Parts: sequence; C-alpha cells; structure tokens
Amino acid sequence: MSEESQMCPDCESICGENDEAVLCELCNTWFHKKCQKITKALYTIINSKEGSNISWYCNHCKRGAKSLLEMMQQLNMNHNKLERRVSTLEKNDKLSATKEDLKPLNDRMAKLEKNEGATGGSNTATVIREMEDRSRRTNNLVLFNVPENNDADQLTRNSEDTSMVKNICTKHLSISDPFQILKPTRLGKKPANPNLHRPLRVTIPDIQTKNEIQKKAAKMRDLSDNKLNKIVISQDLTQLQREEIRELRSQQRERNQQLIDDQITDFRWKIRDGRLLKMKVSETQ
Repeated sequence: MSEESQMCPDCESICGENDEAVLCELCNTWFHKKCQKITKALYTIINSKEGSNISWYCNHCKRGAKSLLEMMQQLNMNHNKLERRVSTLEKNDKLSATKEDLKPLNDRMAKLEKNEGATGGSNTATVIREMEDRSRRTNNLVLFNVPENNDADQLTRNSEDTSMVKNICTKHLSISDPFQILKPTRLGKKPANPNLHRPLRVTIPDIQTKNEIQKKAAKMRDLSDNKLNKIVISQDLTQLQREEIRELRSQQRERNQQLIDDQITDFRWKIRDGRLLKMKVSETQ
C-alpha cells in the first residue's frame, strides 16, 4: 500500500497497523475510526466475520453517492412517465408509423435528454459503469516487481505465483493462514528484459484478509532482501482511477520542481484524499 493510501485524509496522519481504521470501498482510502466518528459498535461489526459483506463508505464518498442516487431517481421517474405516455398512446390507437405522429414523442424525449444533460445526467451511465467496475475490483490486489516464473506450463506459473503471494503475506506481513488466493493473473505483455516482471493481480475472497494485507503492505519496504523490498502491493484500480493518479502525480512533480526552482525548502506538494495540498515539510514525513 502506498503512503498516500495509508494516510487518513481527515487528520493527515498515517493509519498504523495497530490503529483503529476502516477502508472506504469507493475511494480505497483508510480513515481513522475517530476521524469519521464511527461508533465502537459499528466498528466491531465492520471488522467481524459477520460484517465481511458490509460495504462502508467515508463521509466524502457518501455525499457524492447521495447526489448520484438522487439523479438516478429523477431519471427513473422521467423514464416511467415516458413509458406511461407511450402506453396511453398505444391504447388510444394514436400512435402510427409516420414522422408527424411521432414528433410529439420525439420532442418529449429530446426535452428529457436536455434536462438530463443540464443536471449532469448525460454522464450517469459512465458513472454507474465506473462504480460497478470499482465494486468488481474490491477484493483484488496488484503486486508489482514479483519475480515471474518462466515455465511453459500456465498451471505451473499460476501455482508459483500463488505460492509466492502466500509466502509474502504469511512470512513477511504476518497474515494468519488459512486464506485463499484466487485468479493469479499477470497483466500486460511479457517484457523482453528478464529482469523486468509484469504486475501480478490476485483475488482475496475474504475482504478482511485483503484489507489487512493492504494495510500492512508498507512493511515490505523495510525488508533487508533487495528483491522483496521492491515489491509494492496496491488496490486494483480502474483505468479512470489510474489516469487520475497519473495526472495528480504529474502535477505534483511540476509544482514541487517549481518550489525547488524558487528555493522554497519548507513546503512540498503532497497528494491527500485525491487532491494536491501544499504542506510543510514536517507534516509530510
């Protein structure tokens, strides 16, 4: 897990391994229980076996989700009204195949589409697809720089990848066994350079175990083994999320370079809660 994903955006401090923290399933960000005002009872339920299927969203995402739901409800109402209108026309035998007869209906549909666009509804389908894609990736992790087996047999390679991930989690991250690791998949085309390895995506069916792995992932950097300490574990992100992060990092580099050029040493730009913040150097440690 990257430093940014460990940082609680509310208090701008790291969510440590022993801290009471919860992972938002929409923005994949850790928040301290106290920062989000989560009751002890709710926190216990979320982290229990019975609560493994409970989805928790931070206050920032809840506001966006509420707006989206309201927009969807309005669109649904408009759609139902239109269907009732069509049904009435059909029953009264007033609907024919001529363009003239269809004109009022076409005008009505155009008006609805215009209203939908004015409220941002034209992007509704895209937003819904994005949320569905993020939901499908909820239990996925992507590991970078994991050595890749060159055996010709796919099953052998998959078995080797699964064993490698299991060893990393149990031996170096202290994750309690047993837990399942499913669908090991190497992403992208295999590089010609044998020293380069494709990202490895796996699915952890138990969401609590997956969250624990992600929370402890920063431990990999402290290992003495020069191969293992280069392994990075992160949430499986959608294309839109990856593009957003790339853009933010690009802006971060440019702004920090400007600070360096201006000989400003006590401030740096950092990514927090999906946005750039100018922070004192002591606050970024």
